[in-house]
Amino acid sequence: MAQSDNGFHVPSMIAVAAGLGEQTPVLSAILAELRSGTLEMSVSDAQRRELILNKFPVTGAKRALVYRTGNGNDAAAVATATYAAPIQAVVLNANQARLGGRIVNTGTNAIVLYLTERPVPVVGVPAVYLAASGGAWDLLLGNVLWCGNVSAVAQTGASTLTVAEV
Repeated sequence: MAQSDNGFHVPSMIAVAAGLGEQTPVLSAILAELRSGTLEMSVSDAQRRELILNKFPVTGAKRALVYRTGNGNDAAAVATATYAAPIQAVVLNANQARLGGRIVNTGTNAIVLYLTERPVPVVGVPAVYLAASGGAWDLLLGNVLWCGNVSAVAQTGASTLTVAEV
């Protein structure tokens, strides 16, 4: 309770404290509502077009259009390697700002992607198998985007990857 210097309760301070106590749940509800809107991210290479579209596509939702040029390769050569003779084969460098991407095996031999920058193949590092002629990975591990390095090793003979990230 609010007290004066002489130890007595001050009615005006009690009223202020009670009023603040009543406003706190209302302010919390307003803040929760403001933070609950849906935000959709989209990227484009249209320069100077970064913007936020409010009420898109409906009231309560927003779309953030972000300028990104992307990164990739339409014919990344992937060699074979063994544990006895590993190779440095990074096909996608780590990128903390990565929003998404896709790696597709366009070659005729299977490929294993290793989530590391170390020489590959390497035991104990997460790996993703890509089947020949179309095996693909969208850089997701469950619903989490991988933003680290990706290295590749072809399995029975050289192969090719198509790589895109934004």
